[in-house]
Amino acid sequence: MKRISPATVTMGLVAILCGLGAAYMARHALANKSDGRVDIVVAAVNMPKFSRIGEQHIRVVRVAPDQVPEGALRAQSRAVARVTRETIMAGQPLVDARLYGVGEMPTLSEQLPPGHRAVTIEIENSRALGGVLVPESIVDVQLTVNGDHPEMRGGQTLTLVEEIKVLATDQQRFKAEERLGQNLRSVTVAVRPRDANKLILAQQHGRLSLALRSASGSDQLAVGNSNVVDLQSLLGLQNLPNQRRKLQIWRGTSMTEVEFSNRDVVAAEAATATADPTRRFREVSTRAPVN
Repeated sequence: MKRISPATVTMGLVAILCGLGAAYMARHALANKSDGRVDIVVAAVNMPKFSRIGEQHIRVVRVAPDQVPEGALRAQSRAVARVTRETIMAGQPLVDARLYGVGEMPTLSEQLPPGHRAVTIEIENSRALGGVLVPESIVDVQLTVNGDHPEMRGGQTLTLVEEIKVLATDQQRFKAEERLGQNLRSVTVAVRPRDANKLILAQQHGRLSLALRSASGSDQLAVGNSNVVDLQSLLGLQNLPNQRRKLQIWRGTSMTEVEFSNRDVVAAEAATATADPTRRFREVSTRAPVN
């Protein structure tokens, strides 16, 4: 009798085990199919509105046929890279009606609240919260203007529009795709039509800055002159009262009356001091106000 080698015995045992394993898998697969349950794709995590779906966001589960909603996706490949139309919570099935089609993206108009307009403002990174701003943030817009007008006293900053929603930052339109630290050059916001006109005009005559605010919106400000800050008030300098004065100028028998304010005097003094530091309008500036 021919002697069987140990290697042959080992290979035979391996073949037997593989056969048993294959038989078990086939039997298990047939059992699963025979129970009538089907695969559907569900959310593995909470996905906000306008989220782009990745493989890590979904999983496949088996359910009874009567638990399959209409339009439910049956394979992960049908969901990956698509964008959600609405918020989908973990465990909820993914259906076609709640997703944008393959290659489709939500339009900016769909992100606008009713009665609002989208306005893009140019803004430097340093005045846009250092690049950490993301879509859906709630911000106030400040305007800073410098000038030599005596009423401005060197420059002023005021809150121009408050509690507005950021729609996009540069090319980033969805919070779920946030890219922190980017160098921002523009921000698109949702505002009322009148505020849209304010922003369009303001960015042509001053510098715009953004201030992040609480999403609760409970800290309303009084937008307008009450929030104006100038260099004089910032440094705690005394505010010169804006009293009106009158001056009579006689040329022979002809008299001309001129009215001016204390701030006009300050502006005139500053201009004269620049042209000739030895000349001052002390005589005019110390006159008592005319009632």
